[in-house]
This record gives sequence, structure tokens and C-alpha cells, in this order.
Amino acid sequence: MTNEMQPQFDVPQLVLEAAERCRDHLSPTPLEYSMYLSKQIDGEVWLKLDSMQRTSSFKFRGALNKILTLTEEELEQGVVTASTGNYALAMAALVGPADADDAAGQPADLPERSPQHVAQTSDRHRSEKASF
Repeated sequence: MTNEMQPQFDVPQLVLEAAERCRDHLSPTPLEYSMYLSKQIDGEVWLKLDSMQRTSSFKFRGALNKILTLTEEELEQGVVTASTGNYALAMAALVGPADADDAAGQPADLPERSPQHVAQTSDRHRSEKASF
């Protein structure tokens, strides 16, 4: 496949649009200077604390952006997520309280592979779970 056939995206513009769309729905995520990591690379390392988002992950930001770009008709059809953890949590937290239909596809061996809170949080937000 040549470059001519691939769709061209203005990624910086898409990022700016997503940031504007999500701004009022996100918790501030401060940057924290890491002296230890900075010394390791002989440079400056700053950590973005997305663990302060509602589901303690940067996945909440992406899930929020997706939900905010869906039309009413698309939301009425429901949302399906195939995830082993943080993205499923984010979708459940966003869609569940809105009483929209959502389903989180999770591996059948989830309790062995991922923290128990993933399943508990999906239950709390009324997400339908399907194993694969």
C-alpha cells in the first residue's frame, strides 16, 4: 500500500480538538518532576499523573473523547468494548450512569489476569459483561 492510498490526518489538529471537547469533563492532571528518573537519563523527566482521572488511568481520556464524538443515534444503539481492564472501566464509568446500553467484552480468565476491581467496577456501573 502506498502513502497515496492511506488517509491523511492532521494529528496535531485532532489532538487540539479532542482536548477542547474533553476539557470540562476531566480532572486536572499535574506534572510531577522525577528526580530519580531524571538522574537515570541525565536529563529532565516529568510524569503526567493521569492516575488522578476518575478510573485512575489515561484510558478515561480516550473513552470520554469517543463517547463525546458519538451521535445520539449511535449512543442509542449502545457501546461495546473489548478490554481486559482500564478501557472497559472507563467506558463503564461513562456510559453506565447515562443509562445507555453498554457491554464490556472481557477474557474468560479475567480474575486470573487482572485485578478484581475491574469486574467489580463494571458491575457497579451496570455494564453487561461477555466473556471471550
